[in-house]
Amino acid sequence: MAANNTTFDDIDSVCSPPTKPLFILYSVFLVLIMLATIFGNVLVITAVYLYHRLRRMTNFFIISLAVSDLFVALGHLPLRIDLSVHNNNWCFDKAPGAVTTCAYWIAMDTVFSSASICNLVVISIDRFLAITKPFEYQTRMTKRVGFSLITFCLGIRDAMGCLEPARLDG
Repeated sequence: MAANNTTFDDIDSVCSPPTKPLFILYSVFLVLIMLATIFGNVLVITAVYLYHRLRRMTNFFIISLAVSDLFVALGHLPLRIDLSVHNNNWCFDKAPGAVTTCAYWIAMDTVFSSASICNLVVISIDRFLAITKPFEYQTRMTKRVGFSLITFCLGIRDAMGCLEPARLDG
């Protein structure tokens, strides 16, 4: 974050020192988290894809959450790991006038995290209705309603993606 308002020479001097031991430990931890996230979510998606008995509306909500979490693992964590490797300095921002890595990282963090949170809310509502109204649940939670809720989560994600650049500019 310190490299965002610096010149080209400053960026090279900030990015060339070796990684401090604490940041090495933090980076290794983040890599392990990223690999576990990718492995676990791919496993969930594969299980629902391969076993037809798992293709229920509740599991489609779980799939939507798994996809959102995969986006976090693939779109957010690699940049966070790079930030840690360079002692909490951005080292990609060498083109003047371009969107900074920091701004992109913040926007993607907001977009992907809001999608995951929205999916968690939908899963919570789904489970609440299944427990409190078990006889009405099957007739009310149709595929149309379920996929509408998933589409709503995608809409929230897209809205956050549209609003985030405006918030970063002003």
